[in-house]
Amino acid sequence: MDNDDLDARPWFGAWLAPDDGVVSNYYEDQKLMEGPLIKLGDYAHFRYFLLYRNGRFCYYELPLPKDAPLGGDDHAPRRIHLTLTPDHLRGVMMLNATLIGKLLPKQEDEYNSDVIQRGLAFNRKRLEINLTGYSPNGELISWRLRAANDTTYVKWEKAFRLAFRPIWVQNTPHCLICRQEFTLLFRAHHCSLVDNVKTSLHEQRLHLKFVFRMLDKKKRGFINRRKFIAAMKCHKLDKLMNDFSTFDDVMRIGTRQRREKDEHRLAEMKQEMSRLEKKLEAEIRKRVEMNKSLQSYCDEQVTLMTQHFEELLDARAKQVQDRLDLLAQEIQNVQALVEKEKHDIPLMIEAKTNELTQKLIAFMDKFEEERLRRIAQEEVIMKRLSDHEHATSEAFDRERRDRELKYSELKSALDSYTSTRIRGDEKFQAFAQEQIASIQNALVAEAQAREREDDEIIEALNRYTAKLQDSLKVITSPDA
Repeated sequence: MDNDDLDARPWFGAWLAPDDGVVSNYYEDQKLMEGPLIKLGDYAHFRYFLLYRNGRFCYYELPLPKDAPLGGDDHAPRRIHLTLTPDHLRGVMMLNATLIGKLLPKQEDEYNSDVIQRGLAFNRKRLEINLTGYSPNGELISWRLRAANDTTYVKWEKAFRLAFRPIWVQNTPHCLICRQEFTLLFRAHHCSLVDNVKTSLHEQRLHLKFVFRMLDKKKRGFINRRKFIAAMKCHKLDKLMNDFSTFDDVMRIGTRQRREKDEHRLAEMKQEMSRLEKKLEAEIRKRVEMNKSLQSYCDEQVTLMTQHFEELLDARAKQVQDRLDLLAQEIQNVQALVEKEKHDIPLMIEAKTNELTQKLIAFMDKFEEERLRRIAQEEVIMKRLSDHEHATSEAFDRERRDRELKYSELKSALDSYTSTRIRGDEKFQAFAQEQIASIQNALVAEAQAREREDDEIIEALNRYTAKLQDSLKVITSPDA
């Protein structure tokens, strides 16, 4: 599988920085990838997802604390620690991944198309991944993830492609393809993707596939693969029996070398222990002297701090007493001012009341005088209006008579002008008709003259043409 370049990190429950790696676990019940999502909503929630090796995708929403940092650089790691609980789980999706090795495509382009058919689409330009899978109740659902930057998107893409790979579980009691139980006679194997050939070890299966791939296609059908496998097993058993003769010598030499190496390491360890003990004793003596000097220095500093604190306390007490005396004096001044105001305010209210009463009486007298003056002024204005109305009506009557007289004069002049204009128009129309009739007669006479001239020209041309034809006949005749 293509997970050699992924870093394994056995941690859980913290915020993930954008530059953290993909968690690569082999077994299907362990985390394959986890990380935060971009917050697309307008509410304060932290979105987080977990992707397991078996294709289970879990989506969490955690409420942010009030003092959480908002905004800033997306590349900066965040240090707010939150704990994932089942209460924060908002959804579970089971990706449509295969667990059977026969369904694995053989080419990379076939694998990419197969991933798209099973509901996984990548958008590198927008840093988005579209997922399609099934909920726990069997409903088909689709989700969209958006990465914070390009580095995070690349790691997510690797993790989701790895989640769609088939799972080969180690040390299983049965074959992952044919599902047959392993027994003493039916040895452990994994079926090939091409046929049902079974081998005893995973490395031997890969070696045989390489050998058969190098053979010619025509010869591949004539080789007995079972005999070839048996020959390989016999060769390995013979090699193992020949190696037993040198096994004792190798074990004896290895035991002696290991004993010498252990003795040498023990001597070095004893020497190192003695050196460390001497160094520890010297350090203990040094620390005792340092502790004594530190104790004397601390006692002196405590005495100085005590004296300084007492002096500061006396100064602050004197300052507080002075402020209290000043505050008492100010309180006495305020009390005297209040007593004075109690005596002065009623007298001031009474004086203001008398003054306001006098002003109100004077205002009423002036108001009455103004009312009488306005009544007399209105009578004068009404008399002026009536006189002006009488003069205006007389002027209107005089103007009306003048306008009616002028109108009758204009009407008689207009009638005389209209009759004169009508007679002139009739004379002009008769003259125009006479001129048009004479022009039409002249035009007809000219047309007839032109027609006679055209007929004469045509007749002359016909006579000329006949003359030419007669001349040509005379010239071309054989008797000439």
